[in-house]
Amino acid sequence: MRRVSAVLVLVVGITFIVLPFALSLFGRADAAEKLSSAVRPSMTSSGLAALRQDFDVAFAAGDEFISKTEPAVANALHLTPEQLSGFVHSNFPDLAAGLDRWYSMSNDARKDITTIVDHQRQFESADAIPTSSIPLTAGPWGFILAGAALIACGGFMLSSRALIPMLTALGVGLIAVVVPLAVSLPKKTSDTSTVFAAIHTVLSRQEVDGLQANLGTVGKMVTQLTGSAIPALENQLKMTPDQFNNFVASNFPAVAKGLGSFQPILTRMTARVGVMDAGVPLYASASKIPFTALPWLFIGPGALVVIVSLFALRARASGR
Repeated sequence: MRRVSAVLVLVVGITFIVLPFALSLFGRADAAEKLSSAVRPSMTSSGLAALRQDFDVAFAAGDEFISKTEPAVANALHLTPEQLSGFVHSNFPDLAAGLDRWYSMSNDARKDITTIVDHQRQFESADAIPTSSIPLTAGPWGFILAGAALIACGGFMLSSRALIPMLTALGVGLIAVVVPLAVSLPKKTSDTSTVFAAIHTVLSRQEVDGLQANLGTVGKMVTQLTGSAIPALENQLKMTPDQFNNFVASNFPAVAKGLGSFQPILTRMTARVGVMDAGVPLYASASKIPFTALPWLFIGPGALVVIVSLFALRARASGR
């Protein structure tokens, strides 16, 4: 029984060493850690609140501009809505393109923001694998160290009846079982799988490219609105810039707030989408980690080592 136990301990040890390489855990864990570090600031309560506030300000401004400001401008210029639309498309094509796509672009952003906000709790859990103070990149080394210890123990158990290798194997097996459970690793990896499944679309190349294109469209729209369209409108209405700003603030407060906030919002949104862009290849690599199975690849073999070590100790005690 001692020799059978020793062989099984050796097999588990070899399995522990092979697993990180077979699953490419070193590179994939590094990608997951980098991805987590990159998005962590945006996933805090304050980061998400700032994200939602930026979106709400921008959306409200665009919505009010389309639903209220445009009709008011058409009326002031004695134009039908269709005539005003044609004039804008002919003279301010970037503004027209942004307005035409405003609700489509807003819906794309809202969908991604909702996905991110809905999975904040799971992200916090996933971000603490294996613990909040130990990075995910330590995981592969945990397999390697446990495997090396078990190979040494198995080798000694084959060649002698010494007590220490058996007790050491028992200890390593207990650690492999108890530690993942103690740090709630099955729950954390389950949450990680949920998060990765949810953000599959958010961190796809197609989605990020679309968001970057939308930001470019909005940037051009705002530039043409503030640099050309508003001065032209001021001239048509025979208003000074101050008079026009006061008029907008009094009648279209969401638009006024948006005009004063669009550039900083665009800067922050561009930075956020830049993080997403860098995260696309990181996600592609990290998503290949079998997170749900990962803790059981420790616990299952660890439990086997505990059992066979106890049998070995019993056989030694009985003189077999």
